[in-house]
Amino acid sequence: MIDTACKPLAEHFAERRAEGLVDIKFYVHASTGATVEKACAEAQTLFAAREAAQPFVFGDRRTK
Repeated sequence: MIDTACKPLAEHFAERRAEGLVDIKFYVHASTGATVEKACAEAQTLFAAREAAQPFVFGDRRTK
């Protein structure tokens, strides 16, 4: 299960390492009900949302 849940995240980090990523850490505490699979899925969701986000364009003089 861990391989299936975390493979997309591992691939994402491999791409980022090629771009200069040095280190990243996630702290998973069993007391919160978190699992490695859930942490991987949530992190992947956050990274996917960030990549899909569009910047705000206000049309002011500071926007290029």
